[in-house]
Amino acid sequence: MDLVDLIEEKKFLGLDFLTWLCFASETGAASFELNEQSIEILMDFNMTLSCDREQGCNKIAFSGTATPGQQTLPEIKSAIKSGKKISDVKILMIVGEMEFSFKISATLLEITSLKLPKTGNSDYEDEIAGAALERIYLGNTAKKAVDHIFKKFIELRNSKSAWENQLSGMRDWLQEN
Repeated sequence: MDLVDLIEEKKFLGLDFLTWLCFASETGAASFELNEQSIEILMDFNMTLSCDREQGCNKIAFSGTATPGQQTLPEIKSAIKSGKKISDVKILMIVGEMEFSFKISATLLEITSLKLPKTGNSDYEDEIAGAALERIYLGNTAKKAVDHIFKKFIELRNSKSAWENQLSGMRDWLQEN
């Protein structure tokens, strides 16, 4: 089996993860913490949904900005009910006091368009090096937070009873208007 086949075979995990993350972020079904800092996730309505098997399935794209506390659009829930899963989404993530935004793809769980929290600007050469190191640290913080959340998802997914509870909660969530 070559790399492309392996990626295609395991793509369902990323699709399940992003779809579950939409549910978990809205309902509070999962709480996340990294290094004693809470992680809050807000899924933007800027997303693409598709099937985990490409045959006979059209992708659906949504756009719009979600606000904290806003419910998932009924159209998105309807698409999920019909068997589609989130394949790409823009996410706002708050780790402690730091706010990140980025796009994530289900296929490779790759983070793109990462916007880091604001840092102090400086014109001094020694402070520029420090600012660069701070940006590297912030980028790593975002990556670690996503990795941590994905690990929690995998732990849930590997526990039959925990995953059944999550699926039951997702079914109820999809029925809400």
